[in-house]
Amino acid sequence: MVTATDFLDEGDVVDLGDRMFAVLHTPGHTAGSLCLWDEAHGALFSGDAIYVDSKLGWEDPVAFAASLERLRDLDVRVVHGGHGRSFDGAELRTTVDAALRDLS
Repeated sequence: MVTATDFLDEGDVVDLGDRMFAVLHTPGHTAGSLCLWDEAHGALFSGDAIYVDSKLGWEDPVAFAASLERLRDLDVRVVHGGHGRSFDGAELRTTVDAALRDLS
């Protein structure tokens, strides 16, 4: 078992030396969901906030919709989801739009 030594919050930056990831709080799937955004490389590590080829799930549909809209507006080149394959920004936007339609 590993004990957490710190927690990540919106706006924190994870600095790996050669890459930096901004922490984006993206609630909806769960209250504490977050993504890691490498703006310099256009790479998003989305966890369970967004992925393709499977139905997305959420606890809070209002927060989920707001988080999806936020992710859709990023200048993404590649998304690495918590499940399945990686995908590009165009597929991110298409998937977000479909998920938002399902929420309505």
